[in-house]
Amino acid sequence: MDLQYALLLVGIVIVVMVAVTAFDKGRFARSLRHGLRKSSAAAEAARREPMMQAGGEASQEPAETERRFLKSDFDVVASPPLAPAPMHALASVLGDLEEVANRPLNLNPGFDPPGTGPDAARSRGVHMEPIDEIDFIVLLPGPGPVSRRSALSVYKQNEYKLDYPRELYGRRYQTNFWTVAQHDSEATQYSDLKLAVQLINNDGAIGETELNTFVQVGLKLADSLHRLTKLSMPFDKALARAQELQKFYDEHDVIAGVNLVAEPHAPFKGHAILTATERAGMALDAGNIFTKRVDDRVLFRLENLGKPEHFTPAWDEFRTGGLTLSMSVPAAQDPAKTFDHMIETAKQMTSFLGARLLDQDQKPLSEKGIAAIRSQIQGIDARMRAFGIAPGSVAARRLFAVD
Repeated sequence: MDLQYALLLVGIVIVVMVAVTAFDKGRFARSLRHGLRKSSAAAEAARREPMMQAGGEASQEPAETERRFLKSDFDVVASPPLAPAPMHALASVLGDLEEVANRPLNLNPGFDPPGTGPDAARSRGVHMEPIDEIDFIVLLPGPGPVSRRSALSVYKQNEYKLDYPRELYGRRYQTNFWTVAQHDSEATQYSDLKLAVQLINNDGAIGETELNTFVQVGLKLADSLHRLTKLSMPFDKALARAQELQKFYDEHDVIAGVNLVAEPHAPFKGHAILTATERAGMALDAGNIFTKRVDDRVLFRLENLGKPEHFTPAWDEFRTGGLTLSMSVPAAQDPAKTFDHMIETAKQMTSFLGARLLDQDQKPLSEKGIAAIRSQIQGIDARMRAFGIAPGSVAARRLFAVD
């Protein structure tokens, strides 16, 4: 009898050790996969990007796909030290850092069939909870569980009425672990639900009609599932917030870029470009554009300066008169540092290819011009943090639809 108890105790210890190890590995893996929804190529192409003049005013350049680049002839003036960011901005910055540490334990990670559950959703770039800074949320609390099948069926019957980015989230029953209902298994049950809509998209700020339609979908969910409803903010405040976000987007959706231009009658050859990008740690992505990535985040990209902007992987025949290195300023976690990295890469590639380094006006890019662009980037960084959406945060990457 004592032997049976001893064996039982040993078995319990082994199970506990395995569970703890699996939990730690799961949290670590999920933290590495933390990211943002990826925008479709069509949505990115549809984005409006006016050029930025030296004085900060926007003008429209005649181009098929317009881009708003920072200018190298921007007047750099000495600025006093930045004042401490408001507490709400600091909280936004710390939110991303604390998200992994405070993430609730998923008590049934092994019961999600392949292709479903939290890890599968994150691998697709899906954020696991709505974001208060950019979403309008209808919370549907309840005293008991609701099945994923019941919640999703009502949602799918009405989702077609909505045009803006939206998602249905569920808090897993008895675990407090939020997941995306569409990516969960059929057997999943939820204690609470959240229906969220992004307040702006490529077409601009959400309007009263669209927002009212969204609320009606939430009320239908509540009625069908016998649940209460709670709005994240009053209706009028949501419309005002959408306008604030639109202004914020228009002011900060900018690109920092430099051009690598070949000497006349000596275009860059395809295999030389391949070697240069390989040395720079860049890889050709699915859209036939070279990208520099860290932890699945795009730092900057290399495109063909001519048309089309993507490369034709027939490298023996490929020739081009120039290349463009560019980065999305609001998408970078440390925009100034990312810009420095991009400039260093540009100089290395310029030396290897025998190219000239030019700005967006096709003028030689001097150290003064580089400093001017960097100064503008630092200003954007400070203004974004003051607004409460830090560069490179989940909210920023979703708002600016970054791959």
